Amino acid sequence: MSDRCIFWICCVYFLIYKKLPDVMVNQFERQKEISMIEWPSVQLTAEEQQQAIKLMELAFASVSSFIIDTESSKEKSTLKSKQLFALCHIRVVVTLEGLECSKNLLEKYINLLPSCLQLVLIRARLQNPDSGKLKFSEFEEAITCWPKEVPGVQCIWNQYAEIALNVKRLDLSKELMLRWFDSVWTPQNGASNDMDEMFGLLNLSLYRMLLNDPNEACAAIDRALKVAPPDYYDHCVKEHALFLFTTGLKFKEDASLEDILKSLKGYLAYFWIDSVSQPISRKFIEKIKKPRIQQLVGNILCPISPDSSLINTVLNIWFGPFLLPEKLSSKDELVDFVEAVMEISPCNYQFAMSVCKFLKERSDSTANILYWANVVLVNAIFSAIPTAPECIWVEAGTILGDLMFNKDMSVKFHERAISVYPFSAKLWRSYLNLSRTAGNINGVTEDARERGIILD
Repeated sequence: MSDRCIFWICCVYFLIYKKLPDVMVNQFERQKEISMIEWPSVQLTAEEQQQAIKLMELAFASVSSFIIDTESSKEKSTLKSKQLFALCHIRVVVTLEGLECSKNLLEKYINLLPSCLQLVLIRARLQNPDSGKLKFSEFEEAITCWPKEVPGVQCIWNQYAEIALNVKRLDLSKELMLRWFDSVWTPQNGASNDMDEMFGLLNLSLYRMLLNDPNEACAAIDRALKVAPPDYYDHCVKEHALFLFTTGLKFKEDASLEDILKSLKGYLAYFWIDSVSQPISRKFIEKIKKPRIQQLVGNILCPISPDSSLINTVLNIWFGPFLLPEKLSSKDELVDFVEAVMEISPCNYQFAMSVCKFLKERSDSTANILYWANVVLVNAIFSAIPTAPECIWVEAGTILGDLMFNKDMSVKFHERAISVYPFSAKLWRSYLNLSRTAGNINGVTEDARERGIILD
């Protein structure tokens, strides 16, 4: 059922934005997570809008019996698929028809899936207008009515306080955390499960910060990181990294690069083992019944590259979109930092690409430093398993092609790229543009035509 939900959501997304979701493309050989799909506002004609609405209605009709079936909700994976489809459906309606039109649909889904925490949080946020007169009645109702046997109440308190802080209601945040501490938090038994324990400790950290006790706040958020369950570890890392950045504890402006790298490795200490999930193309290994043969096949195949998204998320929180500290005053420091990060995450092509873009924008970047950055990028892409998505190869080819002194590397890169994605029109066009300088247009055109691609 999960695959059917993913299929329908991707069809709707393609009809609206004329492309597949980036997160789906980047997870091409991995298990897909449709909750990560973003639905930005878009200008559509009336006909296009109606087509998208009708397709979403058709999608719901296709899975409605599955969503309504209460017996299937007893399985955790099935319940999650229902909840994710519901979230995407609501976000599609918000994108196409606006917030007001989504409220009836939201209530319908909450009645069908009353224990879906994200649906309850969406309803609470939708009821908060952007004007000066803010109402938090839906959050209060969510806290009061949330079933005690269902994990999630700590998360509701957490999001309630976050909303208050976002709208500059510091007084309300303090009042909330005092209520929470007096009525909900008990140090001996903070929560009934890992998720509630993690959010409870995040709430405790916020409570301590509001009382101007940063050391105790830091201790609480450190504990939250240790107890965070796999599904919420990324969220906890973001909160922890943001805490270090905003408070300056352990991560001051004068912190050494060694301190920064130590913090990165600290996050991976909890995350590294579970981060290497098997791609879909290797799921057949799990079906091999004899353990020794299963182990033999696993050893023959190349090891899977660890996911680099966590490292990049932390670097983005700390340093912005280029993922590099501003304090790097010399080229040597830059090289040392980049090499250290790549040593932690050797196939981190997103980070390597960001370094190339950063150096390309700097007027003082020499040919040598640009060449080095390109080598780092190419090595990261070539060594990634599963192979990097097509869009990464295309973007990297553009970066390499812009540097004329790097022509040999660019040619070899494109040759490798079209061997990996032989039917990619974008890569063939990039290769053709590169070949114009070498006068080898006919050869590239003929090779592309053999694969059914006609180049202009």
